[in-house]
Amino acid sequence: MIVKQLEIERVLVVDKVDKRYLRFGSPNSTHQSILSLSDSPYEVDRIVREDSDALVINQKFATACYPEHGLPLLLYFAKAHNMDVETALLANANAGGDNVHRGMVLGVLVGACNKKLPEHLKRGLVAFDELQTEIEAFSDIASSGNAI
Repeated sequence: MIVKQLEIERVLVVDKVDKRYLRFGSPNSTHQSILSLSDSPYEVDRIVREDSDALVINQKFATACYPEHGLPLLLYFAKAHNMDVETALLANANAGGDNVHRGMVLGVLVGACNKKLPEHLKRGLVAFDELQTEIEAFSDIASSGNAI
């Protein structure tokens, strides 16, 4: 998997990123100063092969909430865990940081790559029955052609 790599200029450790965000005052003003698109490819396969989770999480991509930081890390988790829903989501949660937003996108990505989600992940939801009813009702409307 090769995509444009987000390159973090002169920033390798998470707390250094945090200090730069504080110095610039807001995420919008830091975006251009910290991140830039690199012409070199983002080679997920190589990173998975050569680097440890700790190195990737703490030094390469960080766990900040902004999408430009979260996307490279969630792609790493998806590939490192062979698109397995449960292990990829667990690795994301254990990485810390703003794992909820990364997890939503990661869940959609790895969920779409699997024919079926583990049943215990669905049945463990507090409102499983209500959600199941809503999903079935939505599916009925969508498949009837009367959605709009």
